[in-house]
Amino acid sequence: MSADKTAAGAKAADIANLMADGALALDERAQARLDAYMLLLRRWNQVFNLVGASSPKMLFERHVRDCLAVLACLPEEGASLLDIGSGAGLPGMVVAIARPGLTVSLAEPRAKRQAFLRQAARHLALANVRVVGERLLPDDPAQHRRLGCFDYVTSRAFADLPSFLALALVYCRPGGRIIAMKGPAVESEIAAWRAQGIGLPATLRPYRLADGSRRCLVVVEKPS
Repeated sequence: MSADKTAAGAKAADIANLMADGALALDERAQARLDAYMLLLRRWNQVFNLVGASSPKMLFERHVRDCLAVLACLPEEGASLLDIGSGAGLPGMVVAIARPGLTVSLAEPRAKRQAFLRQAARHLALANVRVVGERLLPDDPAQHRRLGCFDYVTSRAFADLPSFLALALVYCRPGGRIIAMKGPAVESEIAAWRAQGIGLPATLRPYRLADGSRRCLVVVEKPS
């Protein structure tokens, strides 16, 4: 058995353990697709450095498992999601794998990352994924009309919170939700956002990675 296949099997066991503690409910097909996604990402990462130097365990714990935290804020099906600055598909591709009933658009302006996302969608047979190969702008009405609005808008380490929310609010439908994945500096970013006089409801959902690193989901509701 190859080292890649051995690592993939270990990752499947980790995902199963996460399901067992009640945090997730992933079926076997989703687990297999997550394994295949991680293998493909590792191969591409050796050439294009999509996520920086990362061992199989670090790739799972610090990237994939981190992105699975978003699922607690999402429905099982029947909604659309836009992942802005998707990069290697974090969290958008992970969400598309775990929630096949959602329609997921991955916005990524960089050509090499677009190529990876398209290859991953084909390789994993993800019919619910669309790659948007352009940089999204908050003040481009033509782009907004072309892409439309979404029930959910996400990002992970895309930009500071005020800049991301200014863009995400344009693409989030009235009554929809914006989910920003942030690190330990989230309090200062929220303070900067509030300083702009924006009073939208926001919920903080703090959590920790396996190594103890602090993370937080900032969930903002757009008024209907």
